Amino acid sequence: MKKVLFFFVLLSMNFLNAQTTCFRGPSTIGIGTPTSYSVNFQPASTCANCYHWSISSGTAATIVGANDNNSVTVQASSAGSFTIKVVYFAEGVCTTCFRTINSCSGCRTGISVSPNPVKSVVNFDGENLESYNISVFDLNGREVISNQQLKDKISMERLEKGIYKYMITNKDGEIEQEGKLLKD
Repeated sequence: MKKVLFFFVLLSMNFLNAQTTCFRGPSTIGIGTPTSYSVNFQPASTCANCYHWSISSGTAATIVGANDNNSVTVQASSAGSFTIKVVYFAEGVCTTCFRTINSCSGCRTGISVSPNPVKSVVNFDGENLESYNISVFDLNGREVISNQQLKDKISMERLEKGIYKYMITNKDGEIEQEGKLLKD
């Protein structure tokens, strides 16, 4: 009886710690294109075997390489959707994160960002841009453009010359794309 009760307590803790916004990586990938995902856990664990990635339900997709680090590479072999999951063990706490990923043949994935370096205006090209937000950070981590709805361009004219990090998120706050911009 104690073992059964202990199992249900662990199971319920796992569900209570389940999250969907702890991934970095796109929500749509092309078939046959290796795509990387990483976790947003802070602080990230440095211990070996603290992470366990898996793929379940739906389209045929595989993990390429190791599945016990804080990042993983996934490759889809057919169109549809699948769920990617990571279980993170640290300090006696087990956290589970999952996210549904869509895969398609010939689909356009990612958002094109140009020019880079930029003098004043950054252009964006992609599908459904209005369903994403962008934030831009300076090298000190200060947010200089805050969660602005993504359109076809943003102005960086008022920003000083330097290197900036951008983060594009979807309507659920999940990171879809990250990168760096050089302001001339």
